[in-house]
Amino acid sequence: MDSLKYLTLTIEISKLLVPTPPIFKRDSLGNPVPIPGTNKYEIASGMDNNVSTFRGLFQSFYDAPDGLSEELSEIILAFGFEFVTQKAFILRGGYHMESERKGNRKFFTLGAGYQRKRFGINLSFILPQSNDMSHLSKIYRIGLTYSFFQKN
Repeated sequence: MDSLKYLTLTIEISKLLVPTPPIFKRDSLGNPVPIPGTNKYEIASGMDNNVSTFRGLFQSFYDAPDGLSEELSEIILAFGFEFVTQKAFILRGGYHMESERKGNRKFFTLGAGYQRKRFGINLSFILPQSNDMSHLSKIYRIGLTYSFFQKN
């Protein structure tokens, strides 16, 4: 027998899979030190980030100039919940946070939706933090869904 109410709790852990830019050696004037005969600069710490997509994916696990502490700061955490009642009305919320060194985006989200058979509509809002003046402040999103594989 199907219940008419569901509560889902989620935790998302993700990591940036792009190469971290290196720290370049600097001369006495603060300019990067060029490598003679090339258009590249000497690297003081980290690794060259001008690599293929495939290599960059794997290199992203060990290339941070500040070592393991910087690699760990590339981990993004998100928590959320979804409450569904009458198999139709949906209430959602969550929190997203990333390191101050890697974007410093921290925000709450709220959302609601309605699902009827194969069709649905979802509304969501990103709640700005008190000191948040970023492009993510006060964003509303509307989504329409259609489920091809759901039983009627």
